Amino acid sequence: MPLEKNGMVTLNEDGGDAQTVPASCHTCVHRRLRTMGCDAFTDEIPLPIMRGRHDHKTPYQGDHGIMYSAGRDPLADLLTMSDSDPSR
Repeated sequence: MPLEKNGMVTLNEDGGDAQTVPASCHTCVHRRLRTMGCDAFTDEIPLPIMRGRHDHKTPYQGDHGIMYSAGRDPLADLLTMSDSDPSR
């Protein structure tokens, strides 16, 4: 998972189009794997957060009071996804 200069990470979790999300999203306990969403934004994380213009350690409209909370291990997530998907 290479970290880009702008603090973003580009990944291709499912063999489809690459997704670019803030590096902090990968360590957030609210992130939903294999989607562009999280517990705060179930459909899609808003562009100001995605592009790093808003640090989601502070409230953002529509986040239902759910903000960034560290605790997820992105490497363990990748290993879990690989183990659960025999086609990878």
